[in-house]
Amino acid sequence: MSNAMFTATATIAALGLALHAGAASATDLVNQDEIDYTLTLTDDAGSHTVEIASATEILDACEGCTITLEGIDPITASAHDVVVIIDGTFTVQE
Repeated sequence: MSNAMFTATATIAALGLALHAGAASATDLVNQDEIDYTLTLTDDAGSHTVEIASATEILDACEGCTITLEGIDPITASAHDVVVIIDGTFTVQE
C-alpha cells in the first residue's frame, strides 16, 4: 500500500471514530425480552412513541428523556445512558 493510500485510509478511519464519538451522547434503548414494546419518549421538545422489537436495539433514541412503558414506572435517562428492558422492567447502564 502506498503512503498516500495509507494516509487516506487512516484519515477516513479517524473521521469515522470522531463521528461515532460525537453520536455517543444520545440515549440508546435495548430490548432483551422476547416481546415487542411501545415506548413513549418525552423530552423538552415533546413526546413521541417508538416501537422496539424483541431482541433489538435503538441507537440514539433521544438526547436524554423520560421513557414510559405502560404498566411500569417511567425512567429518566441521561444523554449517554443505555436503557435496557429485561423482564418487562428498565435497567440503566451508564
